[in-house]
Amino acid sequence: ALTDIVARTEDGAGNPAPFAGTMRIAIVGGPVGGTLIAGDTVVAVVEGTATFGGLVFDKAGDYSLEVTADGLVK
Repeated sequence: ALTDIVARTEDGAGNPAPFAGTMRIAIVGGPVGGTLIAGDTVVAVVEGTATFGGLVFDKAGDYSLEVTADGLVK
């Protein structure tokens, strides 16, 4: 499994910003057909921080991941 991945919400100036809800993590690039086969892919946000733990891929390689949440913009 990967080391935990932590995502934080920030305002436009890069300061911590409060957010209540859930965040999702997904693969946006990597080995063809690679998928997440274990781990927390949807987690609750606590004080603007989401921690995704236990992520395991079915194929070795370099992956690009994206974290999203309803109501937040990139």
